[in-house]
Amino acid sequence: MEDGLKRYESLDFKEKLRVNLIIRRLKRKGYGSKKIVKVLRDEHKIQIGRTTVRNIINQKTSISRIPEGFLEDVLRSYTCFKRGYKDLSRKERQKLREDFDRLCSIGCEPYVAAKILELKYCVELTTGLISGWYYLGNLPQGKRSTKLTPPTKELAIIAATRISDGSLEALKKIGRKRLRLQMKDIEPVVHFTEQLIRITDRLGYTIGYNEYNQTFEVKTYRRDLIDYLQNENNIIRLLKLYPEGSLRMLFEADGGVNGSVSAMYSKKRVRFQPFVYLTNSKKWLLDEVSYLLDKIGIKSRVRLNVKAGTVHRIRGREVVTKKDCYILSITRKDSIVRYSEKIGFISKRKQGKLADVVDILKKYGSTMEAAVEWIRRYEHHRRGKER
Repeated sequence: MEDGLKRYESLDFKEKLRVNLIIRRLKRKGYGSKKIVKVLRDEHKIQIGRTTVRNIINQKTSISRIPEGFLEDVLRSYTCFKRGYKDLSRKERQKLREDFDRLCSIGCEPYVAAKILELKYCVELTTGLISGWYYLGNLPQGKRSTKLTPPTKELAIIAATRISDGSLEALKKIGRKRLRLQMKDIEPVVHFTEQLIRITDRLGYTIGYNEYNQTFEVKTYRRDLIDYLQNENNIIRLLKLYPEGSLRMLFEADGGVNGSVSAMYSKKRVRFQPFVYLTNSKKWLLDEVSYLLDKIGIKSRVRLNVKAGTVHRIRGREVVTKKDCYILSITRKDSIVRYSEKIGFISKRKQGKLADVVDILKKYGSTMEAAVEWIRRYEHHRRGKER
């Protein structure tokens, strides 16, 4: 190493931020990695490899993914004096947490994000605090409690997902519970997240994608919210107060719309039979939903769909149903049309299918022409492909 030159790896964290900014500015001027290395060596007395420069240019490091304006703010606001986290106000803690979630959401590693925020806010952040934020979803101290009273439409929509099977999970390893929503379509997950933000005043919820299940998901660890939703009487109360929003999310989570073509051999004709459905292992819930639907002019019926002990094959594995599963069906033409007008679905996929069903019913009813039109629109789906 020549006299006066410092290796990039030996620089402190603040100096690495400054070098990252210099590389970005030189790249905007049209410099390549070889020329950038020469400028840093000759003008700034810093020895850095071309591979490291290319990784920064191509945003392959945590620091390089952070917006340039944010880094400039960090370097401008840095002072040697540091405060303790306990000395911050509630507003400052909330702002700190929001910036942490923002940095992590663009691919910055949590402890790198913490170092950057320490420089920007001149505050000491402990490893335990950052671990709690990132891995356990802990909230800033002094955070306002969840808006559980009075009951709101946003809370009713969240409650509708809680009553769906398997959404509330107990994590034994960390001794906590979480509310998680997993769905194939992203629109209802975004809708759910928007309601969470409104009742918790937190902006850091992240929508993830589960590769194995091929689903989008979001989760919360809010203890007061989970305790509230564990009481099914609260859920029923919300369902009755805000039926349309609750039912829309409930049908989105555990229901759908479909159609079938059946042959009536006695009359030698084919008919089209569409239906909107909702499944659940709780018969009392479906009976309550049926009652609420009837109040808004939608006729339905509840019956046993799958008995406990039935064997299914899912992804090549045999799965045994542990509970009786019930189904609520809406089959009458006028009720399906009214369902589309008053409730509908959140996801584009299910709402589009419902619109097709209503369109066919209004044009052809349940006739053979309706059956032919259904097969024409959904023939590729009948071969096993997704619509």
